[in-house]
Amino acid sequence: MKKLLSVALCLVFLLSFSACGSGEAPSQESSEPTSASEPEYQTYSKNSVYFEVPGSWEKTVNEDIGMVYYYPLNDSGSPFLMVQDQKLELDTSIVEDNTSYSAIIDGLKQSSQSFTVSDGRVESTAKKIPYRYLSAAMEVNDISSKVEGAFFDRPGGIIVLWMFVPDGSENTYSEDFVEILNSVTIAGAKKDEGTSSEDDSSVSNNGGSSSSTPSNNGSSSTQQPESQAPVVPAPSTPNGGSSQQSQPQSPASSPNSSPTPSQSSPVQNTQTAGQKNALRKAKEYLNVLAFSYEGLIGQLEYEGYTHEDAVYGADNCGANWNEQALKKAKNYLNTMPMSYNGLIKQLEYEKFTKAQATYGADNCKANWKEQAAAKARDYLDLMSFSRERLISQLEYDGFTHEQAVYGAEANGY
Repeated sequence: MKKLLSVALCLVFLLSFSACGSGEAPSQESSEPTSASEPEYQTYSKNSVYFEVPGSWEKTVNEDIGMVYYYPLNDSGSPFLMVQDQKLELDTSIVEDNTSYSAIIDGLKQSSQSFTVSDGRVESTAKKIPYRYLSAAMEVNDISSKVEGAFFDRPGGIIVLWMFVPDGSENTYSEDFVEILNSVTIAGAKKDEGTSSEDDSSVSNNGGSSSSTPSNNGSSSTQQPESQAPVVPAPSTPNGGSSQQSQPQSPASSPNSSPTPSQSSPVQNTQTAGQKNALRKAKEYLNVLAFSYEGLIGQLEYEGYTHEDAVYGADNCGANWNEQALKKAKNYLNTMPMSYNGLIKQLEYEKFTKAQATYGADNCKANWKEQAAAKARDYLDLMSFSRERLISQLEYDGFTHEQAVYGAEANGY
């Protein structure tokens, strides 16, 4: 598992660097005009993480490999920031486990022309979120660079922030990187515990790096590992095809399938300041991300609201929790293939009720055979499987036997 983790990270790491580190500014999907009133920091989200980037840095999308970069303008050295998400289930913390961390470093050394680590200590952000810091000199495609990295745990995987500064750049950007790290907030994580594919959307403008807003996007806390069977075996699933339930459930929006919380806020003068702000924050989150009722309460509490104010915000935000589960389900499937039962389990992990999770899976319009084929392809891209073992692995992931056989045959077995 640790070997696979290093391979998976290195593949994305090196592919992303090769695409961006060619000595030229990355080709832009779209240009975002620079405003004279440009904010000091811009808040972005990637899956379960919010982070702030200097407002003068450009955001660029490489559609070929699905990566997003942020790079300082007017620096001929083409330095850039990359935020990398890896959905894996680890038995231990990447921050605390030296073995897993060493496996990643070994993989980077083997996959690049040179990779020399000078620092690998454990640090904490200003918000008390622990991370594993990395400082190294590397060479890829005959380009030498200084690399700083920060590995954060998040539910279901890890998030890595990379700062690449090729030789000849006009600045080290170390201070900027520190500010970016101190702005990191991880949705669903506890500050003291430090627990933590692709949104990368710009969320809001902030005046400084200490006021970032955490998120909980579609692929935030995936329990399904890419290479090893999940810890908990999946139960039996409905049979094959693109729809596994004959009748979608009717929406039931509250956390216990009770009627939707009131969509109209109480009279303004009956709200306390805490209730008003918690409600506003809840609506801000739901405008960007999908949350369960319990997940939203937990996120508001993480923000420092009292339990009572957080419950008030969730009760009065007007969310349809079934539709939130459906939105979350679609987000997951846009990021990685999952079985019907695996998707339900993941939604329940996100604190949706069984009924809401089932609604999401029933109505996401997934073709579960094609999901099995895509999952099989992911496995085969990373390691070798016999036909029987591949089918068995897919069944363990929650696919039916028919779906698993289809997945194997679709990939040449």
